[in-house]
Order: sequence, then structure tokens, then C-alpha cells
Amino acid sequence: MKMKSRYHYLKQTIRVYAALQLIILSVLVTSAYPQNKFTFSVKDETLEKLFLIIQNRTDYQFIYNNEDLAKAPLVTIDAKDLGIEKILQMGFEHTGLGFQIRDNTIVVSRLRQSQPREITGRVTDNRGMPLAGATVAVKGTAVATTSNDEGNYRISVPGGQGTLVFTIIGYETLERPVTASATINVTLQESVSDLDEVVVVGYSSKSLSELSSSVAVVDSEKLKGVTSQNLGSMLQGKVPGLVISNSSGRPGQATNVVVRGVGSIGAGYQPLYVVDGIIGGSADPLDIESVTVLKDAAATGLYGSRAANGVIIITTKSGKSGKTKVSYSGTLGFAEHQDGNLRMMDGNQLYAHQSNAFENFYNARVAAEDPNFTGISFQDYLESVLPSSRMHTNTNWQDMLTRRGTLNRHQLALSGGSEKTRFYVSGNLYNETGTLINTSFKSAGFRANLEHDISDRFTLLFRVNGTNERLPNEVLTGQEGVNAQYFINMPWDSPYEADGVTPYNPMKPGSEWLGNAKSNYFYDRDHYSDLTRNLNLNGDVKLTAKLTDWMSFSTSNRWGFSGVDWTQLLDQYHVLAVAEKGRITQEYTYENSFITSNLLNLSHHIGKHNLSGILGQEYNYIKNRFTQSVGMDVPLGLSAIGAAGSPKSVDGNTVETGFSSFFGQVDYNYDRKYYFVGSLRTDGSSRFGANNRWGTFYSLGASWMLSEESFLADKAWLDLLKLRMSYGTTGNANIANYLSLGTFVFSDVSGYNGNSGARPARIANPDLTWEIAQTANVGLELAMFGRFKVELDAYNKSSKDLLQNVPLAATTGFSGQQRNVGAVRNRGIDVNLTSTNLTGAFRWETAFNININQSKVMYLNDGEDIASGNNMRIREGLPLRYFYMKEWAGVDRETGKPLWVRWEDENGNILHGANSDNPAHVTTTSVYNEASNLFIHSAYPDFTGGLRNDFQYRNFALSVLCTYASGQHVFFGQRMQIDSDGAHPSHNQMVPDDDWVRWEKPGDKATHPQLINGGNNQSNNVSSRYIEDASYFRVQNIGLTYTVPHRFNWLSRLSLQASMDNVAVFTGFSGGDPDVNMESPVINQGANSARYSPTRKLLIGLNAEF
Repeated sequence: MKMKSRYHYLKQTIRVYAALQLIILSVLVTSAYPQNKFTFSVKDETLEKLFLIIQNRTDYQFIYNNEDLAKAPLVTIDAKDLGIEKILQMGFEHTGLGFQIRDNTIVVSRLRQSQPREITGRVTDNRGMPLAGATVAVKGTAVATTSNDEGNYRISVPGGQGTLVFTIIGYETLERPVTASATINVTLQESVSDLDEVVVVGYSSKSLSELSSSVAVVDSEKLKGVTSQNLGSMLQGKVPGLVISNSSGRPGQATNVVVRGVGSIGAGYQPLYVVDGIIGGSADPLDIESVTVLKDAAATGLYGSRAANGVIIITTKSGKSGKTKVSYSGTLGFAEHQDGNLRMMDGNQLYAHQSNAFENFYNARVAAEDPNFTGISFQDYLESVLPSSRMHTNTNWQDMLTRRGTLNRHQLALSGGSEKTRFYVSGNLYNETGTLINTSFKSAGFRANLEHDISDRFTLLFRVNGTNERLPNEVLTGQEGVNAQYFINMPWDSPYEADGVTPYNPMKPGSEWLGNAKSNYFYDRDHYSDLTRNLNLNGDVKLTAKLTDWMSFSTSNRWGFSGVDWTQLLDQYHVLAVAEKGRITQEYTYENSFITSNLLNLSHHIGKHNLSGILGQEYNYIKNRFTQSVGMDVPLGLSAIGAAGSPKSVDGNTVETGFSSFFGQVDYNYDRKYYFVGSLRTDGSSRFGANNRWGTFYSLGASWMLSEESFLADKAWLDLLKLRMSYGTTGNANIANYLSLGTFVFSDVSGYNGNSGARPARIANPDLTWEIAQTANVGLELAMFGRFKVELDAYNKSSKDLLQNVPLAATTGFSGQQRNVGAVRNRGIDVNLTSTNLTGAFRWETAFNININQSKVMYLNDGEDIASGNNMRIREGLPLRYFYMKEWAGVDRETGKPLWVRWEDENGNILHGANSDNPAHVTTTSVYNEASNLFIHSAYPDFTGGLRNDFQYRNFALSVLCTYASGQHVFFGQRMQIDSDGAHPSHNQMVPDDDWVRWEKPGDKATHPQLINGGNNQSNNVSSRYIEDASYFRVQNIGLTYTVPHRFNWLSRLSLQASMDNVAVFTGFSGGDPDVNMESPVINQGANSARYSPTRKLLIGLNAEF
């Protein structure tokens, strides 16, 4: 009885509660809308109760099936100033029911799955303009269509219910449920303003509007285009002030990266890389979500001693709560070798070229009445020194040593998660065979990012990634290397014996090999192997604790391991190991590292005052181990170091490095208009002397959002006007370990009586300290009409206390000592322009950037020049990279001899530019050793930059990326051998450019001296003759993407791509490619410097998401 009475009581209570709810709802409806307009909120109520309210307050009556309403879910409505039809649409959403209004009767019926409904509508932007090419899809199905030029669409919805998804590039995705209405018009909003974009800077994230510093952000979409495993290649031309040059077209080679000019003489100049908020690390390009480049002190200040060369922050992808997504990205294609304007002679051309050289030599000897040339005709003489039979062989070494390269790149990724746990897991494969026959690169990697909310206050994050790379090497150096053989091997030499199968050995007794380089790749390749394997593994653990609403703490920790395994085997028949009866080298380098970064983040708001800050501590430890062993007398067929019959050498070392840091930053803004930031960091490093182990660095920045001021509020055309400025100091710790310490070398040469001993190798310098960069930056940002944006930055970076090897007196027993004495200044302008030129059915966007940088050496030790190698010299008052050599003065029009510039004093004695800048006389000479060595030209460009155009029409997207440089100069030293005026008859020669003229008779105005076998007065020696203007404009990439509009239930996205890299280069440079490393702007004959130009790639790709 008790149970029954309780049940009765509960039942009565529910009835009373329902009646009260009905009365309250009726009162709200009646009081607010006497004319069928309603304002009310209900939560989790039945449709039947909603109908009763409407019937009581209107003339409408409902006809429905009780069973249909019983199956319908409870409804929740928050209505304000809405009519009956709109309220019913909200109430019927996801119920499977529909309605029709017939006069005062509303008929409710269940929607039948077998009866699709046709929905029509129009898609417009927030200005009311039609959006053509917008995709309209039924969510969760393969049904989709696109809007026409007027923005209209028509789509059949299976079963008559579902959700329509509206998407178009540049606008926010919008979802609308299919209701009883047959018309759904939508307005799409443009994507979130750039000002609201959150970027990673320093140890925190900020929106662009909060920045008082010079930064550039490249997201994953903008990274696409150039296909490479190297991030530098993908960034080239996309960030002003970031100068990237390709060191080689060889697969797997790194690029050279410089941010706003080099500010060091004896230390490294590469920027600091930060991956996922922690210094160091690595990431596959396909795993990258965004790249942020920090350029001024306000941005880099928190990285203190390591940030003088700029900072590149990489943020990898992470999972998001919701459905698990499986994505695949694949690229396939091939590569073609490129030689630019450089063409080598074939057998007939070379024969004609050398015949001319021998004829001029013959005529000169006859004119000199040389008895060896008396009584012999030129034809007889020519046949004796240059037999015509040589033309029977015409080997095209360029074709034989190259091939069509291939590229395969694949990634499979999974991402998703629940409300508390998010994950991203990926696997990557990259395989490229180079166009030069012995080159390739393979890489396999993985990444797993896992984030878990332990509670509302604690979040734990794990990241692990690894790569395994395989890279074959060039064994031979100098002119014997494959890349050098490509240019200089003689077309009269055949790579095979007469049988056409057996490789020809140029070193065999009685060899008839004509080329100076006694090396034939097709013989060598059977007698060596040379391979490098790189292994990299990183693991991160981050714990974040939300201590209060305004304070949080995080600790980030990374363990890193990297290893390099190099093995080279040369058997007893290889040219480099014949005397050793075979040689094997095994070298292992292992590096273990640990870094911990601990941050206390604070943020507080009082009215219009907003204050935030960071307190941090960091410790970094690196240990490197190196071991090398070399053995000789290796039996054929064996490849283990233990198989060597006798040892040749053993080497090894262990190096340890430590950094310890304490830092803080304060951010303040008032009313989101006035922003201020300041940072302070103290770093200690084991790399520096005991007297200067710690350094302190600071930065200050401010910005003013003028567009938020009341006097500009009525300017509808103005979207953004912002002024910012910053100043600060950063350091450069990219120096070798132990430079501050006195060191010894142990060897048997220093021994006594058969025992090994040690001798001093370096004198200690306990005062060795950081190189310091003082950077000032003023920036202006302007955006107008919702279409155009300009970013302008002017900077001045003064680097001082630069590391320099200072000569010491001979009495010290040392030739020099590393000291902090130099200073270099880089001053310039960065400009970045973006515009939306066309919108609507056809969309066109443009991004243009340019950097103008001027380098100047401000101070050197005692003002003395530094001979920096590569025929360059560092001098106060000049740019850091400046050519110093003999100045070419052309060709003597009467004699055909070469001419160089000669400086003389009042007495006619020779002067050189290193000793004087005020000659009494300037004349010319045809004697090479009597010419002056002079400062010729800066290697640096006047300006560099990039241009990108993106076009979209419906589901097609076209992107064109171009890069350029103007005013840069390159010493094309390779021409000394292949454009040698007859000095190198055992080298093939290049085909002359169209505007080159060879001297033939008195009075000729020529670019090239008379061609004489053996050379013409050393005309091919080092001089400015071979310095060329390497300005260029490159079409770097053209990419076409088609997004398939129709999707299946199991496929949410599918796009197809076709692209071409290195499409075209416009340049006057006579070599293969003008885009060289401007910190070493020299192309010489050696195998490791002869230019392997970037290749042209033709690729197709597919991206799918499941």
C-alpha cells in the first residue's frame, strides 16, 4: 500500500507540475504577442503541449496522429519575436515530422524516407551579393550541388529531412536544418578577421591585434605548393626578410636560411628553431599546422641568447574532439634535370673549338720561327695533336649521368577524440630519386600527439615523433666527382670498352682516356658504396595546471636522440683505395638531449586594463659522442670493419653542452588600443668563458591601434591602422664548444721515445662571451575596404662582440685566439602586401613581399681586413660578403690578350686595394701577376621577395608562386675550367652565350681573348671576369586543385592536384641556376661545389578525408 500511495502521489505531482508549466507558458505567450507573435523559452517539452498553447492563444487547430507525436523527441525552443511558422520549424527540427498550414488548420504528418524533398534557395555574402560556386551538401550523405552565378541552388534531400552544409573558400561554413519550408536562403560570413587569428609567439599565443612585434605566419595551406621534405624550400618567397637559397638540387639537401641579414663573422647565423613551444625538435612538413617567423627583438626577446638570428616556431597538428577522421595525402611525379643557360659542347663542337685553339697556337709558333714548326703544315700538325678519329666517339655525358627522377610522398593520419581526450597520429613516407644518376633520398617518419584533460584544472599532453633517413653520398671530391664529370668529361671518351658492356677503367695501364679527371662513374660504381643513415627521435611531456582563473602553470619536457651512421667501402680496385688494397670507414655520431621549460602564466583584467605575464625557467643539456674507425686491406665481398686486414686510424670524442635560463615577460593593454610588452632573460652557457658565462637580454615593444580611436571610427573604408615599435637585445650562442678553454692535441707525433704525448693546440680565453644583437623596429599595418592589407617594417640590427680569430705574436706559441671584437650592422625594410582583387564566382587574391637589406661591417680588430676565403675579404665599411680579386678590364682590341686593372703609386709601383684606396695612376696590364687585387662587388642582392596569386572558380583553385632577387653576384669559378680560352684542353668546354664574342683579328671588340691552346696569358685565372650578375625571377610553383563536390557516406572530402615546381627561371646568369647561398656565393669545379641545379618537378596528388 505504501508503494501504491507513493506512486499515486508522484503521479499527482507530475500532473500539477505540467499544469503549472502550461499556465506559465500560456501567460508568456499571451502577454508578449497578442497578434500571433511569441517570446518564450521551453526546455524538454512535448510537441502536444506546444500545440495546446498555440491553440489556446490563436485560431489555429492541429491535426495529428498521437502515435507520431509519441515517437517525437522532446523539444527546446528559445523564441523571440517569432511567428507561428518559424516556431514550428524550430520545434519540428530532428523530429522526423513535417507540417502544412491550410488556412487555420495545421496538418502534422511524418516525413517519408522514400519521398525526397526538393529544397531551393540562394547563397549570398554579408553584403547581399550572390556567391557562385558555393557547395551545398546534405550532411552525412553523398548528395551535393553548387550554387550558380546568381547564387541560386536546387537540391533533393533524401527522406525529406537532414542538414544542409554550405561551404566556399574564404567564408565560414554554415549548417542549416531542413525544415517544413521548401526554401532555405543563407548568408555566409567571411572567414575570421586576421586580427582575431591566434599565433604562437615566444612562450605564449596571442591574437595578431595584440602583437607589438614583427612576425609572419605561414599556415599549412600556404605551405603547400613546392613539394619537398625541407621546410626551407616550402617557405621560400613567402616571408619578407626571410632569405632562403637552395644549396643544391640534390635530394635531401638542406637550404640556407637567413633572417634579416647575417650578423656574425665567426659564429653560426642560422635561426633558432622551436617545435611545439620547446627549443629544438623536428617535424615532417605534412604534420605542420603553422610556421611563425619572429624577426624583431620584441618577438625574439624571450629566447635571449639564442635569438640574434631570428626564431622560427613550428606548431604541429593536433586532434579535435568529435568524430575520428582518417586522412590520406599522396603525391607522385617525376623530375627533369635543369642546366639553365649552361650547355656543354658535343664532340664536333669541341673538335672545332680545339682546332681553332691549335691553329692560333701554330700560327704564333710559326711567326716566332720556332724550329719545331718549320716544314710542317697546319693540317699535318693538327692531325698529330688532335686526330680527326676522335670525332668517331661522341659521348653525351650529360645524358648518360642523368635520368628522369621520381618522387613518391605519402601520409596517412588519424585525428579526433572525445570531450576529454584528443589525438593526432600520422605516418609519412618520402622517396625521391635524383636526376643525377647516383643521388637519392628516402625518409620514413611518424608522429603521435595526445592530449588529455585529467580534470577541469589539469591537462596532460604527450608528443612523440621520429624519422629515419637514408642518403647516398658522393665518394670522390674535386674534378673526379660525378657532378664534376657531368661537366668536364670529354665527349671523345667512352664509358665502356669496345664491347659496349664492360666499364672502361681510366687508370688501367695503357689507358687512352683523354679527360684530365681519370674517373669514370660507370666503372667506379661497381667498386664502392657510401651511405649515410640519420635517425631522430623526440618525446615530449607537458603538464598544464590551471591554478586560478588568472594563473596557470605548465612544465614542458623533451628528451631527444639523434644518430648519424656513415659507412663507406672502397674495394681494392677503386681509384682512391688501390694503394690500401681496399678501405672501409665507419663513423657513428650520437646525440642525447634533454630540455625542461617551466612557465607560470598570469592574466588579469580590471575594466579596460588588461595585464598578463610569464615567469619562466629553462634548462637544456646536450651530449654528443663521435667515433670513427678506418681499416685497410679489405677482401672483396666483405663490408664489415672487422674484415679489414689492418687498421688505418681511430678517432673519437665526447662533447657536452649546458644552458640554464630565467626569464619573464609582461604584456599590458588599455581598452584594446594601446599595447605594451617587455621581457627580460638571463642565460648561462658552458660554451663561454668563466668570466662571462652569464648574459642578460631585454626587449621593449609598443603598439597603437589607431583604427580603434573615435576620430577614425566613422571611416567605413578603414579596417585596420596600427603603429608598432620595438627595441631589444638578443644573443648568438652558435659557436663551437670549448672555444674558451685551452686545449691539447694527443698524438704519437708529439710523443717521446715511442710514447704518445700532448701539445697545446689552443690558448684559453676566459673572457669569451655572447655575440649581442641590438635591434630596433618600426612597423605600420594598414587594411582597407575589406580587400587590401599592407605591412611595412623598417629595422636596424647592430651586432657587436662578434667572434673573430685575432692574430697573436709568434712568441705566444699560437697563431691566433678567438675574441669578441667585431661589429656588423644590417638595416632594411620589409614590405608585405595582400589583396583580394576579385570576389564572387571568380575569386583572385594576391600576396607580394619584398625585403631590402643593407649589410655593413662596422668594426674589426684593429681595423684590419679578414681574408674570408672564396676570393672574398671582410673590410670595415663594406658589406660582409665582398669579392676581392683582380679586376677584369676586357680584351686588348689590337692583340687579343686579356687585360686587368693595375693601380700604381707616384713611382709606378703596384698597389692593392687591401693597402690603398687612393692610387696615383690607374692603368691596365696583360700580365696577370702585375695586376692589382681590388675590392670588386658585394655578393648580396639589392632586394629579394616573392609573389603569389591564388585564383578560384567553383571547385577549381589555381596557385602561382614566384620568387625573385635583384643585384646579387656570384663568382662562377667553374668557368675557369670550362670557359678557359684553351688553357684546359683535357676538359670539355661550355657553349658560349649568344652575346659572347671571341677575338679573332686586330680591331675586334670582344668579350673573350684569342683562343690559344695552352691558354692566353692566364686569362682564365681568378678575376672579376667570372663574377656574374645572378639576378633572377623564378616561377617557383604552379598548382591546380580540384575539389570533388560529390561525397559518399564514407568520404567527407576529396581533392585532386596537379603541380609543377621550378617552372621557369628568367636570368642573365650563364650557369645552371643563380639561386646560390649568398654567404658562400661561389660555384667552383669541385664535385661538392659544381652546381647541381634544382630540378623541375611535375606532380599529381590526391587528398582524401574519411
